Amino acid sequence: MSLLKKYCLLGAALWIACAAPAFSEYTALSTLLAETASKLEWNPLLESGVLVKDTTQVVFTVNVPWVIVNGSRRINVDAVRRQHGALVFPESTAKEIRAVLEQTDIPPKVFRVAAIVIDPGHGGKDSGASYVHTINGKSIRVSEKDIVLNLAKKLHVTLKARYPDKVILLTRENDTYIALEDRPYIANTIPVKPDDAIVYISLHANASMSSAAKGFEVWYLTPNYRRDLVTTASVGKEYSEIVTIMNDMKEEEFTRESVLLAGEIASQLESAIGAVTENRKIKEGEWLVVRKAKMPAVLVEVGFVSNLEEATRLMDDAYLQKIEKAIYNGVSHFIEQFEQSKGFTE
Repeated sequence: MSLLKKYCLLGAALWIACAAPAFSEYTALSTLLAETASKLEWNPLLESGVLVKDTTQVVFTVNVPWVIVNGSRRINVDAVRRQHGALVFPESTAKEIRAVLEQTDIPPKVFRVAAIVIDPGHGGKDSGASYVHTINGKSIRVSEKDIVLNLAKKLHVTLKARYPDKVILLTRENDTYIALEDRPYIANTIPVKPDDAIVYISLHANASMSSAAKGFEVWYLTPNYRRDLVTTASVGKEYSEIVTIMNDMKEEEFTRESVLLAGEIASQLESAIGAVTENRKIKEGEWLVVRKAKMPAVLVEVGFVSNLEEATRLMDDAYLQKIEKAIYNGVSHFIEQFEQSKGFTE
C-alpha cells in the first residue's frame, strides 16, 4: 500500500478516534480538532498522530507522556489514551496543545528544495549496460554510462539556469568511476537548513535478454524499507524513547515525496516520448543508490540499450533532449508543489 493510501486511512481510523465519550477530565479528539481548527494525520501502525495547523505540527503517541512540536521541542504531558476504543486527551494535555496551536509568535517554517543531485549511473571501468548495434551500416557500441552522462549534463545546465539559488550537483562530470555507496553520500553530506529538502535523481538505461523490450520506468524506494534517517545522535538523548517513531514518520514523509516526484517525471516522459516507446510506469524497489539516499530519491530508466530501435534513438541528441526536458519538467513541477504547499502540509 502506498503512503498516500495509508494516510487516506485517516477516515477509517477516525471513526474510532472521534467517537470518544464525554469524560469531564478528558477532551475527545473530535473536540480538540474543532477547537484548534487543526487536522489530523494518523499512523495506525504506530498509534501516533500529528495535529497540523498552518505550519505548526504537534506529534503525539498513545500512552507516551510527551508531545513533539515541529520536530524539535518536547513537552512533557499526561499521555493520550484510549477509552472504549476512542482517543482521549487528558484536559491538561489538551490545554498544552491548544496553547501551542494557537500561538502566533512561532516563526513560520520555510519549506524549500535547496539542492538537487543528479547521478549519472556507472562510469569509468563500469560501463553499465553495453551493446554493439549496427546503426546506419556501422557497428556502434551503445553504453549506458555514456548516454546517462550526456543526459545528466543537459539536465544540469537546464536546472542551474532555472534555479540559480539552489545547489545543483552532478555526482560525476566525466567518464570516471564512483562507487555506488559514494553517490548518495555526496547528497547526504550537502549542508542545508533543517527545513530544506534535497532531491536525488539517479539516471540509468535499461537492458533485457529480450531485444524487443523497450520503454522507460521510474523507481522509488519500497515504502516498508527502513533507513536510519533519525537517530539518537541527531536529535538528542531526551528523544531516545521515540526515535523509532520519529524515524518512521520521516520515512513516510520521504516515501510520499518520492512517489510524487516519480509520478511527475513519469507523466512528463509519457507526454514527451510515450508515442514512440512504452511507459513501464512507476515502480518500487530497493536499488542501493535510493536505499542509501536520506531524502526523496528516484531512479529513472530512460530506455533499453538492448533494443536496436531504442538504442538508436538514445544515441540521437534531439531525442535525448526530449527526455531531459521531460525530467526537468517533472522535477520543476515537484519543486513548485513542494514549496507552495509548504512541504505538502497544506
